[in-house]
Amino acid sequence: MTKYSIAYANLNDPQNWQDFPEHALPSYVHLPENPNPAQQKSYQRRRLAYFLLWQLGKTYPDFANLMAKIEKDELGRPQIRSNFFDFNISHSGEWVIVILAKSPIGMKPLVAIDMESVTHKRNYIALLKHFANPMELAWFQQQKHQETAFYELWCIREAVLKATGIGLRKLSDIQYSPQNQCLTTDYCPVGKLVFCSELPFYLAVFIGMVSATEVNLLCYHLTTSQKTFQRLNRTKLILVN
Repeated sequence: MTKYSIAYANLNDPQNWQDFPEHALPSYVHLPENPNPAQQKSYQRRRLAYFLLWQLGKTYPDFANLMAKIEKDELGRPQIRSNFFDFNISHSGEWVIVILAKSPIGMKPLVAIDMESVTHKRNYIALLKHFANPMELAWFQQQKHQETAFYELWCIREAVLKATGIGLRKLSDIQYSPQNQCLTTDYCPVGKLVFCSELPFYLAVFIGMVSATEVNLLCYHLTTSQKTFQRLNRTKLILVN
């Protein structure tokens, strides 16, 4: 059975950086000379992301060397050159999250992740009209917790499109039925989506080519002092076909 592990942290969380092998950073993760504040923060996010990835994978032999060889494909999606692993990264505000999939049989897994940390209210209806179908809009207007409903519609799309690196330009081409918990798209393999609203942010995870009715995600909040297991109790499982 493929193992799916998630680690997340805040940029302000203390971490044991002295243990991190800096050679595990891919070549495209570097701080430019005389960085401006935006470049500095971007580097901090990416460095933390690969630190979290290393923490998830360090029990596997030679994982740090595999990380050093991570390259971006033609669509800009980072890839581990191994049929046993796939990973994906997301960040929002001060939060960074990583998912690592490990296949026991060398059949390349496929995962993608999206997180959204809410810092201010948005005009949800105006945004939804750019990408949601009429059925989704009607469903949204019936929901008591509209913030959660909006980020469900948004995050699951981002996670699906990140699976193949296509990007947000195809948001409106995705058809989602919230009542049936089923999503249809031409841009992604068959799989499952998990949407979660109980963390400090909204989270959607895409797992490709999985037939199980339940998906077991091991989720951890990592800091210097502890590795806290976060049980995801309130999740929604969505079929992608």
